[in-house]
Amino acid sequence: MIEKLKEIPLPKKPQDISLEWLNLVLNPHQIQVVQFTWAGDANHGRGYLSSLNRVNLQVRKNSSPILEEMSIILKTIPTEPQIRAYTLAKGFCRNELQMYTKVLPAVNAFLDERGVSEGNRYSHPFCYFGAEEEGEKPEDYNFILVLEDLIASSFQVWEEGSKKSFNSNHTEVAVKQIALFHAATAAYKLHHGFSSFLDQFPKFIQHDVGDPAWDHYIKNGFKAVRDVLNGPLPQGLMEHLQVLEEHLKEVMFKMAIQVDKSALNVVRHSDLHFFNVAFSYDEAGDCVQAKWFDFQLCSEGRPMMDLAFFLLLNCEPEFSSVNLDKFLTLYHETFMGVMEESQVSLEYSLDTMKQEFSEFRLPSILNIICGAPVWCCGPDSNEVSRDRFRRAITYAYEKGELTYRSQCGDSDDERGL
Repeated sequence: MIEKLKEIPLPKKPQDISLEWLNLVLNPHQIQVVQFTWAGDANHGRGYLSSLNRVNLQVRKNSSPILEEMSIILKTIPTEPQIRAYTLAKGFCRNELQMYTKVLPAVNAFLDERGVSEGNRYSHPFCYFGAEEEGEKPEDYNFILVLEDLIASSFQVWEEGSKKSFNSNHTEVAVKQIALFHAATAAYKLHHGFSSFLDQFPKFIQHDVGDPAWDHYIKNGFKAVRDVLNGPLPQGLMEHLQVLEEHLKEVMFKMAIQVDKSALNVVRHSDLHFFNVAFSYDEAGDCVQAKWFDFQLCSEGRPMMDLAFFLLLNCEPEFSSVNLDKFLTLYHETFMGVMEESQVSLEYSLDTMKQEFSEFRLPSILNIICGAPVWCCGPDSNEVSRDRFRRAITYAYEKGELTYRSQCGDSDDERGL
């Protein structure tokens, strides 16, 4: 139902959204739209790579005569010319459309087939419709996603952004969802036996360190690091960071971009930050559910790259240091529970996972550094976010986890990394 239907034209502008169009999209879901109104911009956070608009509806569901209130999110290409051009060039819209209309339905169908219980299923916004049109020229590409409005579904976004760290309750709920998502995609791939997700889903993002944007991110990111790392520091840290800055592209290509097909790979979200998750709560105010969204950067890769990035960027610093075992154990138990229930055999011990987390702390920190002017040190940050960033770097350095054996030159030479 959510794949492209030729009889449903794609709107090119908001004015093209009509009552007739909404009914074409929603009638297959047993929803009849009686009236609709625009409710405004639904963007949350910074760095918008799409346009989000909320639409309020009056509907009848399942042929009921009773009118109900409902709202949806329409996700379309960004209108700002430079962001639009960048988004189209990188394939972000195609990737997210593939996630909602191909990847997630295929993985969910596999979980249904294997009889996986609801408790071992990952959550994501429901997609009512998704379609694209290529156009005569690349810049004429058009797409739209019609998505569940999480706010209307009693979820709450993290309003404080980077200014407030996730506490233990929120971290546990978020980590469990990450593990469920990773495990479902891993089980799907292993069961079907293809060597790469690209074999079946060719529109996944494939990052390129030759992209000139990397130079901008590296320069501004390390400037932010030098501004934040004030006060007493471990001896040699600043010199070590200088070497990492010079070799960041090499490190990121080898550890975060290049896919090792002999290793355990999953579909990574690749953008697990404050503004891409919503939480729901019980009557006592405890967080009980999380839904990750914004799948534009999804790619194939190692699961610990996602988990390390999440814990280091978003959570209380102790959760990726002295209390790390608690969250790694939760992730591992959740992950292996899905593998067992989906009847897919995998040897992936907790010790192996811990070793991989240690290995992927380095590229995760470098990824955070590249986005530091937004995530840690920008106008939406405060001393909490800067301290979290500072402690992540110093802890990794003191643990010896900011080292990298270069793949260039002599095999025994770490070239100062």
